[in-house]
Amino acid sequence: MSARVRFSSQPGVTHTIPASAEVLLDDLRNLPLPRELQRWLRNNDVANAVNRSGWSALLYAAQLDHAEICAVLVSRGANVNQANKKGQTPLMLAAACGNLNTVKVLLERGADVRAVDRKGREALHVAAACSQQMIVAELLTRGADPNAQDKDLMTPTLEACAAAHEQTLLALLSKGGNAFACNAQGEDGRSLATDNNKILEIIEGAPRSLTELLVRMSLEKYEEKLREENVDSLDVFFDLNDQDLTDMKIPYGPKKRMLAVIDHYEKTKEINPLAVESNSPAVSRIDAPSSVQQQEISSTLRNIAQQNDACKRLAMTAFEHREDPVQLCQLLPQIINCCDQIATRLARHSTS
Repeated sequence: MSARVRFSSQPGVTHTIPASAEVLLDDLRNLPLPRELQRWLRNNDVANAVNRSGWSALLYAAQLDHAEICAVLVSRGANVNQANKKGQTPLMLAAACGNLNTVKVLLERGADVRAVDRKGREALHVAAACSQQMIVAELLTRGADPNAQDKDLMTPTLEACAAAHEQTLLALLSKGGNAFACNAQGEDGRSLATDNNKILEIIEGAPRSLTELLVRMSLEKYEEKLREENVDSLDVFFDLNDQDLTDMKIPYGPKKRMLAVIDHYEKTKEINPLAVESNSPAVSRIDAPSSVQQQEISSTLRNIAQQNDACKRLAMTAFEHREDPVQLCQLLPQIINCCDQIATRLARHSTS
């Protein structure tokens, strides 16, 4: 495919511009350009020229996934690691947008996989935060470090936990990613994953014993009482019902949580320590003491208020950076995560 361009300085003269980027640059040299522009093109490093925002042609081409143009620009002298004012390189921009072909072209032409922006983030940080699984896999094969820390001590693995993208996290963990490392706020992968059960299961694996299950449920203090009733294994635990736990004098709150885990296991054969009570008749209705119920509702309302404020702040930040696609790719998963946390909290009381 080609385009026909008319130049007003010479009426009636048109020039066919070929689709090939390589031929296009050669053809441009032969166009009837003004002498001043011809002189400027001869005397300036066009391939590395930047606009007022510090963006070069290569940065734009990488972000827009023009792999062929990237190859031509680099072959004509463009700096493959040239960064904009935020320190973002062409590789980072391509990684954030999921432009796999462009990422491969840049890497094959010497892009530095360990280059960092002003926040100390590498291309792998950005790809993980934006849930770009294919990009993450490619960068890992090129020597990217799943445990590289930025200025906030966030690693690509922690970014994947926060973004709650299972396949991205699995790829990072398979290359030695550490989900138990902590960032500058003391948060590890489990904290960043919050109530995302699948991510938590990937990080920790399914509980392998009754003790481990109760610890994960923060109900370890009831282990002794269960063992007194000969409940000493997961198989026996999952055979319990409402009346069994009532006879053991398990308090309402812990009993409700145990029944939810048991009900979830009966339906899915998956052990989920964070399962919430369903509408299934298999879990009998329990009349909650008003004081206990009130405490749970108050805790949920406080959590929802906090998440709502956080969501508003992230939305305002996203609006301020609406022209920065990399920043938006990082902020949108966080906003969605806040909404998911609110929904999860509300689900805990859907049957109350």
